[in-house]
Amino acid sequence: AYGITRAVLAQKLRNAGIECYTEGYNHNTRNHWKVVTDGSLNGQDCFELVSPILEGESGIEQVRKVCEVLEANHAKINKSCGLHIHFDATNIETKQVKNILLNYGAYEDQIDNFLPLSRRGNQNTYCKSVKGKEQQIKSATTINKLASIFSSRYYKVNLQSYIRHNTIEFRQHSGTVEFEKISNWILFLHNLVEYSVNKEVTVSDPKLSDFNQEHIVNYIVRRQ
Repeated sequence: AYGITRAVLAQKLRNAGIECYTEGYNHNTRNHWKVVTDGSLNGQDCFELVSPILEGESGIEQVRKVCEVLEANHAKINKSCGLHIHFDATNIETKQVKNILLNYGAYEDQIDNFLPLSRRGNQNTYCKSVKGKEQQIKSATTINKLASIFSSRYYKVNLQSYIRHNTIEFRQHSGTVEFEKISNWILFLHNLVEYSVNKEVTVSDPKLSDFNQEHIVNYIVRRQ
């Protein structure tokens, strides 16, 4: 986001009970929130706000508090901003990662429809489509070989983060400071990852309701 200095934001978050500190650009996982620089952003006082590893309801509650601080201090979003979500992949199986990629591709057009035009298809060089590589995905025998199919991190589903962080990163969502958008996107992705443990979409017209709770489907329909 942009519109508030990193030092001020970190202090405001600490005042709200969120442990947060300013740092230079880095990809290190911390035990606290960090506000870092990012050269891909446009606007005055740009920053990237990075969470520590979050789990369960307590993790979602931290996101809620952070969003309240961002909105209260008038943090702003533009097309250069994105929302990146990482899921732990330490114990994930190759078949599940294949299914995640194939399933995301199967639902990608529907996902595009509830995100801004700047995040759809191949409109954004920082989050390119994962479609069109289905045969390569099915033929791969390891997660590292799957990662080699997508040779940079700039895809909607990023497997380069598996090599660096042991995570799978989802990069498509637009930047936002709105808790409703972030929490629903997290839950949507969580459901997709869980669905992909055992299932690969094979029908030509899959329904988002196949793996989502009713309130998430209703949210998506409103967004579309």
